Amino acid sequence: MIEAGVELLIPFIMAAVLEKNDALFSMRMGAVMFAIVLCGSVLATLGQYCSAKAAAFVSERLRGDMYKKINSLEFADIDKLGAASLINRLTADVNALQNAVLFFVRIAIRAPFLIFGSIVFAMLIDRGIALIIVACLPFLIASFYFITRRLVPRYTKIQKTLDGITLETKENLEGVRVVRAFNKREQEVSEFKKYTEQYSDMSIGAGKMSAALGPLNTLIINIGVAAIVFFVARAVQAERFDAANISAFVSYMIQIVTALNMVTHLTLSFVKASASNKRVKELFDVQSGTEREGGYGGGTEIFGAPPLKKNESGGENGTEFYNIEVSGNVSGPKNIDISDNGTEFHNIDVLGNVSGFKNLDLSDNATGFKNIDLSDNVSVFKNIDVSDNILEFKSVNFGYDKNGLVLQNISFSLKRGETLGIIGGTGSGKTTLINLIPRFYEVLGGGIFYNGTNIRGIPREILRREIAVVAQEAAVFSGTVKDNIRFGTDLTDEEIISAATLAQAREFIEKLPLGYDSPTEQSGRNLSGGQKQRISIARGIARKGRILILDDSSSALDYLTESKLRAALARMTDTTKIIVSQRTSSVAAADKILVLDKGKLVGSGKHEELLKECKIYAKIYESQNL
Repeated sequence: MIEAGVELLIPFIMAAVLEKNDALFSMRMGAVMFAIVLCGSVLATLGQYCSAKAAAFVSERLRGDMYKKINSLEFADIDKLGAASLINRLTADVNALQNAVLFFVRIAIRAPFLIFGSIVFAMLIDRGIALIIVACLPFLIASFYFITRRLVPRYTKIQKTLDGITLETKENLEGVRVVRAFNKREQEVSEFKKYTEQYSDMSIGAGKMSAALGPLNTLIINIGVAAIVFFVARAVQAERFDAANISAFVSYMIQIVTALNMVTHLTLSFVKASASNKRVKELFDVQSGTEREGGYGGGTEIFGAPPLKKNESGGENGTEFYNIEVSGNVSGPKNIDISDNGTEFHNIDVLGNVSGFKNLDLSDNATGFKNIDLSDNVSVFKNIDVSDNILEFKSVNFGYDKNGLVLQNISFSLKRGETLGIIGGTGSGKTTLINLIPRFYEVLGGGIFYNGTNIRGIPREILRREIAVVAQEAAVFSGTVKDNIRFGTDLTDEEIISAATLAQAREFIEKLPLGYDSPTEQSGRNLSGGQKQRISIARGIARKGRILILDDSSSALDYLTESKLRAALARMTDTTKIIVSQRTSSVAAADKILVLDKGKLVGSGKHEELLKECKIYAKIYESQNL
């Protein structure tokens, strides 16, 4: 604002110099104007720096919040919005908002101040002629409204078209080997050209409309200048106006034109930002899984907590304990008080020769306890269901949309420490089924129970701590081998080496130049498919989840390495394992095998049983053992 005030003083001083027509006065005023211009330059530089810094800060915070939001979205939300659209929202849309902030901080106060300041100073010189400038303002405002009203929807469509270009580019780069192998480069270029031509046509259309704003404003201002010159000339002839003030009027008109050009740029940047703001807001309006659940509730929920010690209170004010394990010759907990203010213990796992519990109430619907010495006034535990099943599907139905079900009436149970194999043809629903366990997607019917509790009642973040998933596509990130196995968890070097050993990755890792500190490039470009899979498996093992899910994650391994991996997994007796595979050899040793076909469970049992009773499984086995 001070910078704008400095600019407004110059024409006023010039008019005074011309009117005074005194050499000494002119020299003094010249020195004053030089100082004013110097001050204005410093302030302009400082203003530009501050506006750029403010815009960069806003974009940094916004990108951080958006990235955090994207990472909190469920798979269904990401599928709906699209990866390409999310990338553009995080880049192009934020850039548009950053430019809008930059222009706003620099221009939003300065330009109006220049316009209205010019009008005020013009009125100080001659109020009647200054009214001509005021008369131009309604026409200028109308032109801004007319143009911007039509530009906002156009820029929204342009951003959506840009999403299409990004998606086409992403798919082409990811499938570049396939495109070249089938010699489809010309076809891909043609498809890409369609998107770019559409984007170009829409951008040109919006550009033509926005380009009309500048000339239209210039026309209105020039008409105003012509009117001012006409009336000033008549006033000079009538000796009602000093000719020295003409330069000041023209200068103020030029400043108004300059300020309006700034407003034009600001308006166009706001038009683009308005379209981007809608897309960013649309992202933030999507509720994450935790938000849908309303957080974790008022009380504290502890899943997988250690057994209570002597004289330990289970907590007050709504504390809830889930999945408490008391296994293997446990003795000595005494005086456990969990009776105050709604404290609840869910899914207490008490296995094997537990003795010495005193003052516990196990009178209501307690089931599944074995070999437990419960003498001396047992009180307070109620409604405890200690089922041996760690995971159970009950009549589960699921579909990605309303067009049809991908999984129909799936029911099975899995005990702690067991290994479940899942096999079936391509598109049978194997990956979809395991994606329901960590609540990547929500079931449409039936229920999934973890330790006897419906997973809908367990917050996603806590549920996923219990489950380690190794996906079909081996995910290797830029960094080091150690970083990829650790992946944000606090693991010791010994734990990393142990996980790599079980995953059959230790041998090749130790042959790398820097061993576990060897660099990994983006997407693991410097590793083979089998090496990437073994690092991914090591990451899953290192997580130490109660359930380990391997989704066809050994497909790139040779049979000998896979055989060693199966033997290593079999030694993980405390971990429940779910193995999805196309190979019958990968699941043959499982305690239970599920056979899926077109989303339906067509077989369940051990390998030998399925060979006799399930035609689809027998057919798969025979085709792989010819």
